[in-house]
Amino acid sequence: HVRRTDATRTEIRAENTNATAQAAAFRMINAAHDWEFQADTAGNVLFRDVTQNSNPLVIEPNITNETIRVDSGNGGRVGIRTGNNVNFTLEVNGTIGVTGTGQVHPDYVFEPDYELESIDEHASYMFENKHLPAVGAGKYDDQGRAVIELTARSQGMLEELEKAHIYIAQLHDRLKSKEDELSHLKEEMAALTEAVRTLVEQRP
Repeated sequence: HVRRTDATRTEIRAENTNATAQAAAFRMINAAHDWEFQADTAGNVLFRDVTQNSNPLVIEPNITNETIRVDSGNGGRVGIRTGNNVNFTLEVNGTIGVTGTGQVHPDYVFEPDYELESIDEHASYMFENKHLPAVGAGKYDDQGRAVIELTARSQGMLEELEKAHIYIAQLHDRLKSKEDELSHLKEEMAALTEAVRTLVEQRP
């Protein structure tokens, strides 16, 4: 039990001042488990179950299911607000937000100075390269497993979606123009038909 009543910080320190820079650790041991906080020589801070009996690291405030759970004995899974059930490598019960450098909303495709490729150019690239231009080609690691950078992939997909809607609007305008032309031709045809009928009726 360590207690301070003044305004300074309370701490428990495990310090190794040896010149060989050995690790410093703080351990909590009971009859079943041996938990260790360790600052290793590489500058990492480790929190592990030394008994290696697959017990997870759980950080849990006093709110039901408001937990961060690192379950090394269950395939290396991490759960946030998932309680005791972590079903995926990373599982989040809630929303995920991403901010920071490199985050750009692809609304730039609507700017007047954006050089949007034509539908024919886009289609030609897509079928020749077998992927959408903004999404990019698939990447794989040295074991043949797919590698996906979620932020870049999401941005690329949204860019392609917004361009697709521009193409839809362009095609709609073309279709409407053709429909107007067809309607005008029908009116002219009807007028010519009526004129021919009138001429036939006026023949002696």
